Amino acid sequence: MKIVRFAFKKRLTHCFVVLLLLVISLQSVQARQSKSPCQVLTSSGSWTDAVSMDFAACANTVYVANAVLHTTHTYGIWGQTVIDADTSGEIQTATVDDLSQIDLNSLNWEYWGNIAQADTLPDPSSSQNDVTATPVPEPLTLDEIFTLAEVDINDFWTETLASEGVDYEKPDIVLYDNARVKTKCGTAPSEIGPFYCGKDNTAYFPRDFMTDQHDRIGDYAVVVIIAHEWGHSIQTQLANETGISIQRELQADCYAGAYSQYAVNQSQKVIIEDGDIDEAIASLFEAGDGGGSWFDRGAHGDGDQRRAAFTKGLTSGVGDC
Repeated sequence: MKIVRFAFKKRLTHCFVVLLLLVISLQSVQARQSKSPCQVLTSSGSWTDAVSMDFAACANTVYVANAVLHTTHTYGIWGQTVIDADTSGEIQTATVDDLSQIDLNSLNWEYWGNIAQADTLPDPSSSQNDVTATPVPEPLTLDEIFTLAEVDINDFWTETLASEGVDYEKPDIVLYDNARVKTKCGTAPSEIGPFYCGKDNTAYFPRDFMTDQHDRIGDYAVVVIIAHEWGHSIQTQLANETGISIQRELQADCYAGAYSQYAVNQSQKVIIEDGDIDEAIASLFEAGDGGGSWFDRGAHGDGDQRRAAFTKGLTSGVGDC
């Protein structure tokens, strides 16, 4: 089966040269290869949840988010470093001491280069900073997919519900590593798979489960699962609750399909190739025998029901869910 590719408008061969090219010395390269919390400033003025990644991945995330947020500049934080990316690929950074008191207009910005024009950036492998272009294409990590999907799905629901005059609150997204997780709905073992807790408006995703979906099916399978659990938050906010039932789960599948319609036709973040969604959904929604509630026919419906619900959202949008 062909692996789903989760591609971006800006080619990954340009994005991931950041690891080699957004530096001016070997010392700065070594420092930035370590991992630190990365966050992106959203259009609402809030920061996304922190995800640990290296500087290159964080800079890439900020740059790609530019197209999603429809702004001339997008800002991010990596550790104590503030990152500024504009639509042309110009990257600037500034170091701050107090993350709670950031004034973007008063920072001492340093220019690092243009990631859209790799051949204008210094090669950190040379002590003389010789100019070279060395693209290093890399697949997105699970954490990066979560960060970018969270921004894009939130944009979709913000636009969709605003047009309906509905007050909307973004759910929190938690990708957890432990065998169990404590929530306001109780303590849940990772074996149950992803789930949404209405009492804290949070969707929880066990890393092992999501890694398996990513590795076996593809990047977009991860996004569809996030969109499904996000759909349960929408149900709660619309007071469209029917308890734990197949109908509730199938509506969340339909909402995931509606988001995918947006991803195909409107999103400026992803490019979905012909057949990718069909392949992902054929695998993702195939009901299994056990292995956690995500694959429980009695809770979520069988494979045909789930594919039909997803396809309804994909072809007809939220209104038919």
